[in-house]
Amino acid sequence: MADEGSSCKHHVLRVIDILVGCIFIAPLVVLYWRTTWKLMDIYVFPSHSDISGIICTVVGFTVSFIIVIIHPQITYKTTLSRIIWRASVYLMSLSCISFWRGIWLILDHTTTMTWMSYLVCHSIAFAILSATKTVSSIVSPPGFLINDFYVDSPTIKTVGFKNNENRIGKTICNGVLTVMVVGTLVVTYWRGTWSILDYITVGISGLNNSILSFSVGCGVCIIGYITAEPLKTKARNVSSGTAVLMEHVFVYFLGVSVVNVWRGVWSMCDILILQGNPAPKTIITHFLTLLMMYFGQAAYNLIGSPIGCRTHDTESFEGFSMGSFLKTQP
Repeated sequence: MADEGSSCKHHVLRVIDILVGCIFIAPLVVLYWRTTWKLMDIYVFPSHSDISGIICTVVGFTVSFIIVIIHPQITYKTTLSRIIWRASVYLMSLSCISFWRGIWLILDHTTTMTWMSYLVCHSIAFAILSATKTVSSIVSPPGFLINDFYVDSPTIKTVGFKNNENRIGKTICNGVLTVMVVGTLVVTYWRGTWSILDYITVGISGLNNSILSFSVGCGVCIIGYITAEPLKTKARNVSSGTAVLMEHVFVYFLGVSVVNVWRGVWSMCDILILQGNPAPKTIITHFLTLLMMYFGQAAYNLIGSPIGCRTHDTESFEGFSMGSFLKTQP
């Protein structure tokens, strides 16, 4: 009886967890990203999107690369070091957004604006990320949640060489692969997916389009959150090939659903908040959102690729992990 009660409580917490992610965390993360992106639109060569894209890419790559390189050399055992790390989350988030905006603009200038081009970006990026065992890096809130309070030791995972006698060379190579290669592929996947969704829903008016995108994305994320644990258990009892296929199919649908959520909230921000003369309003919203994320113990959710990545192996089944804000997962 006690086990049944514990199981019921666990499932209730899981549902609450994803609802908090969909209703609170994800919209705030997207609002923060949108306002930061908008400020870069306003202040970083607004009349020259090609130059703006290159500058944002260089700045985003440089800062992200430095962080990925020096992070493993630092130990976070003192209270002061942890405070410094939490404060640096703001810098890391700016670096991520700068990199994303830069790559996105470069892709706008170097690829055609057709559904075939979008499909190629979407498909090739997903395929290469799958081959490099980093495909879960495409998933952001609400598809993956983190609570700052439960992060005992900050970590930044990288992809690349595991065994190499040249430690410095390995660190640099892994940093380049993680930031430039995986990071660029993640942005390419998102741009392709986002543009495909724009193409599919072109006949639906602005706010209705946003609400539909957000609702569908949240619905799939909730289904994913409910089914993740049973699917992970099932994957442990089938052949390795079947398990990998299950994991990647799960990540694929989760990735598309997360892009749907972001696309919906992003458009709502444009329609409801950033119309007219947006600069003062955007700055205020930017910092208010940042403070809410810090005080809500959710600031780590502002960071994603290219600062680190999520890697897969045959034991952890990372693809089925959606994180947890209420600590409903170990």
